[in-house]
Amino acid sequence: MVLSHIEISNFRNISSIECDFSKRINFFFGDNAQGKTNLIEAIYHLCLARSFRTRDESELVRFGSGEFVLEGDFVNEMGIVKRVGVSLSRTQGKRVKIDGKRVGQLSQLVGQFPVVVLSSSDLILTTGPPAHRRRFFNILISQSSVDALADLKEYERTLKQRNSILAARAAGHSVRSEELDVWDQQLARRGEAVMKARDRMVDEVNSVLGGIYRKISGGEQLLEIRYDPNIAIPSKGSIAESMLDRIRRNRGRENRAGVTLAGPHRDDFSFKIGENDLRRYGSRGEHKTALIGVKAAEAHVLKKRLEEEPIILLDDLYAELDAGRSERLLSAFNESSQAFISGTSLDYQTSGGLSGHPVFFISAGRITGG
Repeated sequence: MVLSHIEISNFRNISSIECDFSKRINFFFGDNAQGKTNLIEAIYHLCLARSFRTRDESELVRFGSGEFVLEGDFVNEMGIVKRVGVSLSRTQGKRVKIDGKRVGQLSQLVGQFPVVVLSSSDLILTTGPPAHRRRFFNILISQSSVDALADLKEYERTLKQRNSILAARAAGHSVRSEELDVWDQQLARRGEAVMKARDRMVDEVNSVLGGIYRKISGGEQLLEIRYDPNIAIPSKGSIAESMLDRIRRNRGRENRAGVTLAGPHRDDFSFKIGENDLRRYGSRGEHKTALIGVKAAEAHVLKKRLEEEPIILLDDLYAELDAGRSERLLSAFNESSQAFISGTSLDYQTSGGLSGHPVFFISAGRITGG
């Protein structure tokens, strides 16, 4: 998948931008707080109709404006062009169109315009709490499978409903056990589907991750992700049965706490370099290198599952990396992938490998070059 053209209006600090892109590597350089990350975010938003930086989308509308508008032309490997438009009005909400036709559910975008993003905020993936690691895998799984996305959304809906019943019980309201039993069954069934999807995805990522990390780092050690499910996957019997057993044993504690205490919403994932836990022992450079490896593996998995090259967004790529790793990192991604790479003005002065690729300069929300 390639983004050949974009038009941006009133998105964060960008008042108006229109430009064409190379189908391979595109560089954006500029000083901090000038709009490089905003441009990367706009491209991501066109692909998935969501931000990777905020859940409050009102922040995306430029100050003093009532609406942002994004439009772009995507070209797939068959040469078919699709025109995508995303707009957000402070009064009318979000509207998404593909080839001029309104998209009713945002899930319809999933898998059509695959995208992988690496930004400075992603360091929390290897350093922060489990919720960020679950979110990474949820997005990856959702982009690669409509069925898995449906299972995940249904699990979250069921969990929300079950928690509301438990909260009512904790507050002293009378709720029949039979009503909770129905939601227990649904939670266990959907939870099993979510856990199986995560387990398979970890295996797929690991099948390419070790070699990618070794190539980028120039070392001999391998990077591996380990799935740490909240409920152990049994060697015999079903995950759903194990989850139901845990739920029943937790019933008294849950009635007092008012929330569901077991299930894939409490899963975690760990990153290992050799046998060392990256979260405990890794340097900032090792964390950044590991993240690039994970994102490159993500791109490989999406390509394999969707038979379409994802768009690669690498924001502030050169931060935390030495010169050797900076030169090797792009080789981790498929040469046929389209990539958008941002860096500071200093990065532009010191980086090599730009020859033959379009270079854009961002200043005060305006773009020049190309």
